Amino acid sequence: MDRSILHYTDVFYGNGETNLPKPEGIAATWFFLNGQCGNTNPSAAIPFGKMSCGLYTGGYPSGYGDHKVNYGGKPERFFAKAKGFSHMHQTGTGEIRVYYNYAVVTPLYGELREISEDIADEHAEPGYYTATLAQSNIKAEITVNENAAYHRYFFNGEGKLLIDFSNDGLDRSLGEGAYDFARDAKITVESDNEISAAVTLQGVRMYFYAVCDGAVKNAALFKDYVLCGGKELYQDNTKKRFGGVFIVDGKCVLRMAVSCENTDAAKKLAMKSGKFDTARKKASLLWEKYLGRIEIDADEKTKTLFYSNFYHSIIKPSKWEHGYTDFATLWDLYKTQLPLVYTLFKKEGLGICKTIFDTSKKYSYVPIALLQCAHKYVECFETQAKMLGTYTMADAYFRCLCRADEVITVAKLELGDDTQSKINTLFSEKRYTHVLDVTAACSAAQKIAADIKDNVSSEYFKSIAKHQSDAFDKNGLLKCGECYEGDSWNYSFRLLPNMEERIQLCGGRENFVKLADSFFGYGKESVTQCTDIESEYRNALLLHRFDGINNEHDMESPYVYNFADRHDRTCEVVNAIKNYMFAEGKGGMPGNNDSGALSSWFVWNTLGIFPVTGQDKMLIGVPSIRSAKIHLSNENLFEIAVHGNGNYVEKVFFNGSRIFNMSISVHEMMNGGILEFYLKN
Repeated sequence: MDRSILHYTDVFYGNGETNLPKPEGIAATWFFLNGQCGNTNPSAAIPFGKMSCGLYTGGYPSGYGDHKVNYGGKPERFFAKAKGFSHMHQTGTGEIRVYYNYAVVTPLYGELREISEDIADEHAEPGYYTATLAQSNIKAEITVNENAAYHRYFFNGEGKLLIDFSNDGLDRSLGEGAYDFARDAKITVESDNEISAAVTLQGVRMYFYAVCDGAVKNAALFKDYVLCGGKELYQDNTKKRFGGVFIVDGKCVLRMAVSCENTDAAKKLAMKSGKFDTARKKASLLWEKYLGRIEIDADEKTKTLFYSNFYHSIIKPSKWEHGYTDFATLWDLYKTQLPLVYTLFKKEGLGICKTIFDTSKKYSYVPIALLQCAHKYVECFETQAKMLGTYTMADAYFRCLCRADEVITVAKLELGDDTQSKINTLFSEKRYTHVLDVTAACSAAQKIAADIKDNVSSEYFKSIAKHQSDAFDKNGLLKCGECYEGDSWNYSFRLLPNMEERIQLCGGRENFVKLADSFFGYGKESVTQCTDIESEYRNALLLHRFDGINNEHDMESPYVYNFADRHDRTCEVVNAIKNYMFAEGKGGMPGNNDSGALSSWFVWNTLGIFPVTGQDKMLIGVPSIRSAKIHLSNENLFEIAVHGNGNYVEKVFFNGSRIFNMSISVHEMMNGGILEFYLKN
C-alpha cells in the first residue's frame, strides 16, 4: 500500500546532537570544524509561514531542547525544562543573535509563576505538535495556518493561560547574547477573552492579538508574576516578566496572531482564523501539497531521509506583510536552498526576488542576514561573503522568476562606487574568498547583461571578473588569507565560472585532481572528531581537509571532479556524504542545518543533480532513487529514471540524447523532460 508523504517526514529530524554511522573510507578522513548538532526544532509550522509554535525550554538556538550556545564540537547541555509554548523560531541556525521565541504561553494551575516541568507523550507531524506537561498533567496541542497559531489545552478544572510578552530569545542562563528585553510595551485586556500587545522586539514594533475560546472566565494582566488591576499595562526595558492571563475552566483554544502593521491588523488575522481541527487538517494538506512537488520511488530509508530533509528545507524564509525574512543567512542559503525554492515554488520564488530587489534598493546592497529585526544586518555576518544578492537573483533569472535588468541593478548596487578601489582593498586585506565572491558574481551579471545586449554593463562586469585568477597562488590554490570559516583549501575548490581556466592554474587536470584528492582525504589517515573546538580548531585546519558537509563553505566542492573528467570521484565523495554524514533520527545531520542549507544539499544529491549558483548549469551527480517526478515552478515536469544498480554512473541521457559533459543547463531542466541514469559498480 502506498503511504502518505507525511508518513516519511520526521519533524524531529536533526534537532539533536549529531549521531551518525561510523565513517569508513574517505569519509573517515573528514574533520568537522563547526557545531555537531542539527539545531532544527519540531514546532508546528507551515511552508514559509511566519508563525511557528512549539515547546519552549529556552534551549539553543530555537528555544527547544537542552543545548547551550555551541560554536563547534559536541553541544553542552543545561538543566532545561518546559516553560511553555513560544512563537516564531529560527531553524537549524547557529549563533544568529536574533532568536525570537515571542509570546510564551504557559498553562498552569494555582499561582502565577515560571513553570519547570518534564514533558510526556510528545509527538509532532508537519503542521502539528502535542505534548503533556508531566507534573501538572496538562495536555497541549498546537497547529498553525497562514494567519495564526492555535493552542488547545486540556485542564482538569480551573487553570490559567499565562502569556509572557516580555520574552525575547533563549533561557537567560545561556548568557547575554542569547536574549534581549522587550521595550515600549503596551498590554491591553480587550475583553474577557481577548488580549492585545504592542511590543518592540529587536527594534521592530510587533502587534500580537490573543483570543481564547472555551470556558473562559476572564482576562487579566500580570507583572513579575503578580496580577495587576486595570485594563492596560505599560512596560519598558525591564528584566521582569509581564503579559496577560486568561482564567479558564476545562478545555480551551487560544488563537495567537502577529502583525508588524498595527493592532487592528493582528486582530483581523486572529478573528479570520477558524477552528483548531480545521486548521490542523489544512496544515497537513498544505504540507502534502508542497512536499508532493517532488515524488520519488526509493526504499523506505531513502524516502524517510529525503522527505525529512525536504521538510526542513522549506520552512524558511518566512512570508510577512512586508515581504520575506529569516534569511539566516544568505551565505547558508544561496547555493542549495534558494535554488530549490526557485525550482519548485513560483509564488515564493517571485516574493523572495522582490524582497531581495527591494532590499538592495533600500540599503544600496543586500545584507547577508535578513531577519525580523531593525538592524540592517547582524554585523559579524558581513565577513561571510559578498554580492550574494547578485548570485541568488541570477539563479532566479535562470528559472524565469526575475528580469535581467533587475539582476544588473542589484549587482551594481552591491558593487557600489569606486569598484576598482574596493577590489584593491580586498587584495590588500587578503580577503581572497571575497575576491572570488565578487568576480564570480560579476561573471554571472556579465553574461546576463550580454543576454539583453547591454554591452556597457557587460564590459563593466567583465572588467571586474578578470581579477579572479589573481586570487590563486602558483600552485593553483587560493592564496592564504582571511577566511570566515575553514581555510584557503576549503575555498580552493569552488565551482567557478571558468573551470577550465581554474584547472590550468594548477598546471592541468592531473595536478588539479591530486590537489582535490588530498583535500577529500584520498590516501589519508582517519581522524577523530574534536570535542573541544576552542583547543582543537587550529590543528584541524592544518589538515586542509573537506569538512563532510558539516558547514556550507565547501558544500559544492565534490563536483569539481566533474570538470576534471573524474566523475567516478564525484560519485565516491557524494555517496560517502549521503551514507555517513546523514542518518535517520534526531542526530541525523552532520552540522547546523542553517535554515535548510544542509537538508537541501541532501535533497539535490538524492535526486542526482546539483545546482551551480550564479550559473545556468545543473551538474550530474549520482542518484539514490529509482525514479522521481519533479513538478517545476513553471508547471513543467522534470523526470528522473534510474536503470541498474551501483555506486557509479556509466552513462546519462537527457530527452534521449547522451550527455558527455555531466551537466545540463537550468533552462533545459526548467523546460521539462526526462533525465536517465545508467548505474554500474
